Amino acid sequence: MEGPGKGVRRAPRLPMRRVQGQGPRGLLRAGGQGGPRPVEGPRSPLHGRRAGRGPQADRRGRLRRRDGGAQVRAGLPVPRGRGEGRMIRGVELRNFMSYEEALVPLGRGLNLICGPNGSGKSSILLAVSLVLGQAHTERSRRLADLVRRGKPEARVSLILDNAIGADRKLFPHRREDRLSVTRVLRSNGSYYYLVEGQPVTKAEVREAFARLGIFPDNMLIIMHQLMVHRFAAVPAQEKLRMLEEAVGLHGYRDDVLEALGRLRETGQEEKTLRAVLASTEQSYEFWRREFERYQRKKTLESRMRELDAELAWTRVAQGEGSAARLRARLGAAKDELASLERDAADADRRTESADATWAALKREREHLEKERLDAARREASTSAILGWTEEWERAVGGELPPTIRDARQRAAKDAGSAKAAFEELERRLADVERALDSGLPGLIEGRVDGRVLRFRAKMVGEEIHRIEGQLRSDLEELEALTAEAEKLGPRVTPRKVGEIHAEANAIKEELGPLAHLTDEVERMYGQHLESFETVRARAEALTEHRKGLEAELAKRGDKWRDVMERLLAEVSKDFDRLLHEAEGRGRIRLTSPANIEKSGLEILAGFRGQDAVPLESFTQSGGERSVAMTAFLLALQRRIASPFRAIDEFDVHLDPHNRELVSKMIVASTTGLGEVQYVAITPGTVSPPRGVSVIIVQNVAGAAAVGRLP
Repeated sequence: MEGPGKGVRRAPRLPMRRVQGQGPRGLLRAGGQGGPRPVEGPRSPLHGRRAGRGPQADRRGRLRRRDGGAQVRAGLPVPRGRGEGRMIRGVELRNFMSYEEALVPLGRGLNLICGPNGSGKSSILLAVSLVLGQAHTERSRRLADLVRRGKPEARVSLILDNAIGADRKLFPHRREDRLSVTRVLRSNGSYYYLVEGQPVTKAEVREAFARLGIFPDNMLIIMHQLMVHRFAAVPAQEKLRMLEEAVGLHGYRDDVLEALGRLRETGQEEKTLRAVLASTEQSYEFWRREFERYQRKKTLESRMRELDAELAWTRVAQGEGSAARLRARLGAAKDELASLERDAADADRRTESADATWAALKREREHLEKERLDAARREASTSAILGWTEEWERAVGGELPPTIRDARQRAAKDAGSAKAAFEELERRLADVERALDSGLPGLIEGRVDGRVLRFRAKMVGEEIHRIEGQLRSDLEELEALTAEAEKLGPRVTPRKVGEIHAEANAIKEELGPLAHLTDEVERMYGQHLESFETVRARAEALTEHRKGLEAELAKRGDKWRDVMERLLAEVSKDFDRLLHEAEGRGRIRLTSPANIEKSGLEILAGFRGQDAVPLESFTQSGGERSVAMTAFLLALQRRIASPFRAIDEFDVHLDPHNRELVSKMIVASTTGLGEVQYVAITPGTVSPPRGVSVIIVQNVAGAAAVGRLP
């Protein structure tokens, strides 16, 4: 069902000419008295005995399209056929979606179906698609959803001219000049076809329309809603594939890809065979050299035995050298131990002497400190006596008594001698303190040296023990090595072990591939020579075949490029002409034409005097891109051979200006198509030119109604 469209004006109710069979107000309304005309009943007014000559049919149908489209390939205009320019005379709908019963008459040339959103316009094209046999619809994948609610089945019919030429018919087994093709849809999802009321298969219907060049699954025959946007969204490579499919040129691509596939398969086969050939040649060369290598093997094995003996005696010599070095180390260690023990004894003696001196100095210091204390006391006593006599003298104010005076003199004399003695004691005590201070580091150093020497002597003793153990072990190993070497051969002058190992490793490396050699070499060589010659002949033949395929691929690729470039040149002309109607210019080109798998379709457009550039959001507005893409699809649509074409709601999401431009392009695209019948659906208001059939669709009381402008 159609939904509301933003920014789209509803079509006004226009005056309409009554069409035979319509209900009130000139509209064909569902549910009118008398009901719809049965398919098997009397003929509709659109049925007649005279039939115009329809478009030329393609008897090979799809096969001709796979052949590349003869008209497009030859660069000729698309055939227009002969007759009245009307393939479908009418569309009948009964209980189909929003329709109860309606007859939609279609005229020759351009038919414009207008109406507001949700009125049922797109349902008309959907009905046409269903009758033509389209694999799926844009509206629904379930046919049951297309039956009007509450009804057991729906019927959609196309009223057609059966005559498609002077002596050919659309349905050869029918004699009528005009007939109806009906598709009945049941609410359970099943369906069946009728031609003039008689059952036919879907395959028969599709085959009949194929005679006219109508392939319902071709996206260009009926361009459904949003197809412009969907086509614009796919990558350039997919656009090109869709174009090829639509115009019937995909057969050229299939030919190229088929050749490419065969070339890749052959290339892989050649690669595999070349690998087999390389392996066979390697085996052949291997066996050709085997006898020489077998003799070489014997020589190398003899040399290896000599090297084993030489290596054994070299190890004996190394063991002897190691034992000699250990003995030397043992002697040196014992000498060092004796020296350390002597030095430690000397250090102990020096420490004892220093300790005695230190003790004597400490005793002298204690003695001097005691004498200094006594001297200080004497000095204090004499100082006190002198002070007392001075105070007495001041108190009596005269001469002192002789006894006191004598005592004072003696005190003064004692004070001088006491002071001198005190100073002498101070000096001697300082000397002792300095001696103690200077002797302390030597005392400490002597004690440390003694301990270090004793520790080193201990370590050397342990080293002597280890060396003696290692020497015993090495002598035992040396004895075993000597016995082993004597078994291998007489003693030789030893070389460096590295030199012997280098020579032995080189011999072992050379002996590795020779280990399997036997006297079967000559017989195996003959067999591998024969195999090598056979595989080489096959590989050369396959290489020639691959070169032939490469030439064929190049030829088909050139043909594909030639056809595509000519087609795109013609489409580009129409594209540019249509864009002129929209005040623009445009062209189409093939990208990466040398690689069909990467090749794509690039669409370029420019507006308002601008150069044509690829379509993208940075260079064109959304409306301009939609206009350009619509112009391209319309130009491409002109290249198909179908006598019926349609586009649904081409102006959805377009502003009024762009809608008018696209309308002009549609009219321009239908110009010069002869009898091709075209249907365009729009929800907007347009100004159709003279000669365009305008059909109005509205929803009245929940049912779609159809009318035609006078």
